[in-house]
Amino acid sequence: MSNAKGNDFKSIVAQIENPLNEFFVKKAPTLPTNIKDILVAIIPWFTLIGVIISIPLLLAALGLSAFLPLMGKYSAGSTNILVIIVLFITVILNAFALPGLFNKQRRGWEFLFYAELIGVIGTILSLNLGGILGTILSFYILFQVREYYK
Repeated sequence: MSNAKGNDFKSIVAQIENPLNEFFVKKAPTLPTNIKDILVAIIPWFTLIGVIISIPLLLAALGLSAFLPLMGKYSAGSTNILVIIVLFITVILNAFALPGLFNKQRRGWEFLFYAELIGVIGTILSLNLGGILGTILSFYILFQVREYYK
């Protein structure tokens, strides 16, 4: 039965991944190979730095989130807690991606993709317009270098 759930998850991800691949690889301008090579070399390091920086920031945010309802609307606290949970999941997925990214394995790319998908939820919940632009750029870069991860 768990295999069926795994197949369901993969089919759902494929339904999201395939149109994004169509748009960001086949319709969007292609990056030059030398730029892709540079990106593949630095993405693991940027991901590692992001994970290291995010851990203390998330812990601080969790501590401060208890006081958010006192500073504004009651709903602001619950929304921010949801955003923090999404960010926490994103950091974990990025950490899981690291070994695969350093070894240029498909699994590393997939974890980054999952982190970006989860990050979209946080961006929408926080109504962050700049985050939406960052998400589009992240998906573009991810799909441009996808072929490097086997």
